[in-house]
Amino acid sequence: MRTRKNLFTTVLNVLGLSVAFAAFVVILIQVNYDLGYNKQFKDSDRIYRLEGAFNLSDMNSFSNNISRPLAARFANCSPDIEVAGDITFQGDVSFKRSDLENAPFLNYEIASFAKNIIKVLGFEIVAGDTSTFDVNGNVILSESAAKAYFGHENPIGKSLTPGGEANFTIVAVYKDFPQNCFIHNGIYRSLGNSNLDNYSEWSYTLLVKLADNSKTDAVTDMMLGQLIDMYKDNAEITSAFEKAGTDARFLRLTPIHEAHFAKDVTYDWMEKASRSTTFSLLTIAILIIVIAIINFINFSMAAIPLSIKGINTRKVLGETDTSLRIRQIGQAVCISLISLAVALLWLYILSGTSFGGFISGSIAVGDNIAIVLLTAAVAVFTGIAAGIYPALYSTSFPPALVIKGSFSLSPKGRKLRTALVALQYIISLVLIMVALFINVQSSYMKKFDMGYDSNNILTFSIPQEIGSKSETFESMLKENPMIEDVTFASGMIISNGKMGWGRPYKGKQIRYDCFPVDPDFLEFFGMKIVEGRGFVPEDAEKANGTYIQRSGDSHLSRNRRR
Repeated sequence: MRTRKNLFTTVLNVLGLSVAFAAFVVILIQVNYDLGYNKQFKDSDRIYRLEGAFNLSDMNSFSNNISRPLAARFANCSPDIEVAGDITFQGDVSFKRSDLENAPFLNYEIASFAKNIIKVLGFEIVAGDTSTFDVNGNVILSESAAKAYFGHENPIGKSLTPGGEANFTIVAVYKDFPQNCFIHNGIYRSLGNSNLDNYSEWSYTLLVKLADNSKTDAVTDMMLGQLIDMYKDNAEITSAFEKAGTDARFLRLTPIHEAHFAKDVTYDWMEKASRSTTFSLLTIAILIIVIAIINFINFSMAAIPLSIKGINTRKVLGETDTSLRIRQIGQAVCISLISLAVALLWLYILSGTSFGGFISGSIAVGDNIAIVLLTAAVAVFTGIAAGIYPALYSTSFPPALVIKGSFSLSPKGRKLRTALVALQYIISLVLIMVALFINVQSSYMKKFDMGYDSNNILTFSIPQEIGSKSETFESMLKENPMIEDVTFASGMIISNGKMGWGRPYKGKQIRYDCFPVDPDFLEFFGMKIVEGRGFVPEDAEKANGTYIQRSGDSHLSRNRRR
């Protein structure tokens, strides 16, 4: 009977601890992903992203978009800038090998950047070289992409074919960057001389590496001087500069890691996270382990009356207190490590399910060795912490007293257990309340009326070559009786990645968000026209486009056109 109770207690301990360790590892994976975001670049502490308050009507809103000629002026304005370059992202495109007729198309992100970006971010070239990167049609790609396309073949000099475009020739392969950075392991080509003299095309981002990261303010001031000088003949902008005063920050250099947490940047392509959420998750992970330790201690103390006679029999037979204590602590550590092994089994199972989609980083055990080793150290500490008091307590009684059967927990022991149980309940209730608050907020966001019908709508991205044949693709989709209607747009309806355009309007240059859509977009989402008319197919043929302004906007902000 006693053996069954001990086995039952051990099984409960292992199950409880394994769940706690699994939750701890999963939470740490997310925390590590966010706190380490963009820190994997060489000299990441000296890499900055330029952000500017270019919307003069809202000086508290920054943008990371810039034109190439302005970026060039900024990049060369200070000797404290070691290297700088601009970059722009085009999204995912399907490519296939051009030397194999039946080669499959694979989807990879493509972006363009100035050659200097290779030095700014510290690309590690593992095959080929970048000396001809600036030649039109030449690209570099990641190791993982090269392996997906060419296996173990040498990809240098071979070409990829994107739909509807000329072949891209591979001149170099770079080592994959970690998942938690803004550079995706895709395909990159040179910006070359495109838009070098075009001050109206603001679809680029300037990245700079400083020689000394203590000079950010001095460099920013020199950039501002360039900006003021460039617009010295524009009365409206000059007036805005003067009105804002010398203390105003039109420009700022944001550390590349901090850009991950920035909340006041429009048109931002950087993956976002909340610093408060990240540290809240870390706190929750620690509290889960505290609860697990308390639970383990309670189980261990509850088992003392069952094991005390065996312990003291060994004492009578000559075993020392030290040996008995080490034995009990060792057993507790073994249970804790077995629980960790079970937790890793849970993770292995979960990594093959859709659960991984809730975590930004990979939950595969092999991709998180450092976190697993840290958790192993926590498991050892948990075993020692949970085993040391019961070991000391159970060996503190005279053998004769216990063997006679008169043992029971002392009043101090009972008070300790009561206090631990109370603390365990308090922490658990706090975590439950936090979970309920999060659920309420999540429910509110899901049910909030966004002004359009989102029921039964599936949104997904398509490659560029399919987008160019949208009418054919739409016809194919509508052949499925389960699909009622289809529409197309330049991006997700809810995002901060709308295109920022500038146009003259009533004698002034204004900036606004633009979202190109199909003519039937508004009808598809059930949006109501409160004044004027909706789009018609003929609007696509108009040279200046056709706009629909959001109700309540004072100018052409958030316009949508075909």
